[in-house]
Formats: sequence, structure tokens, C-alpha cells
Amino acid sequence: SGIAIYNSDGTCARFIGGAPFNNNSPIGIAFHTPSNKLIVGFSNGGAIYSINLDGTGSTLIFNDSSIINAIRTIATDSSGNIYVGSATRDTIEKLYYSGSGSASRILGAPLIGPLATTANATQIVVIP
Repeated sequence: SGIAIYNSDGTCARFIGGAPFNNNSPIGIAFHTPSNKLIVGFSNGGAIYSINLDGTGSTLIFNDSSIINAIRTIATDSSGNIYVGSATRDTIEKLYYSGSGSASRILGAPLIGPLATTANATQIVVIP
């Protein structure tokens, strides 16, 4: 497994298959505008990584399974916030990431949930 990045014409620009992407199940991927990086979450835990667009610089930026576990979706906004749907917690979490170091939880509790409407959320759309 890994991540394929495609150009707008449908050609594969890059395939990222090195660790941790070849050992886990990347499921949530979003472009982080402030850092010009990809944010990647894995379905088999709460690990979130940032990676440069050229496939280098894979960095673990968040990993706390008591807050986020079994990631199903990730979205970002232009302010650097990351929104994560956690299936086993039935929550939507809001993290902040500056583009370096670690991402941090903004609130002392989930942004949304746990609720029936946030159980196994498969998509998050951030409307500016």
C-alpha cells in the first residue's frame, strides 16, 4: 500500500510507498495549505503524518489513541486546522498544525460528538 499523487491530467506524478505508508493503511489525506504538505491519517490507529509533496520528510505529527483512533477522514482549512473523523471515538476532532513540530488539539474536548451523527464519519467538508 502507499499513496499515489496524480496530476490534473490523470498521470501519476508520484507514488509514495516507503515507511510508514507501506506498513499501515493510509485512509485520510488532505492538502495543508500553510505548510504545502500532505496530511495523512491511518485507519489502524490514531497516527497522523505530514509529508512533503515530493514524498520526503515523513513526520509523525499526532498520535494519541485516547483522542483519535481508527481515522476515517481528514480535512484541513486555510488557517492550518486539521479536522479528523475518529470512528471508534465517534467524534470529529480539531487540531492545529503550523507546518512544523507536532499538531495539537485545539479544544479540551472533541469539536463534535460523540453523537450518532458523528459515528464512523466518512467525509468532512470545511466551508470557508
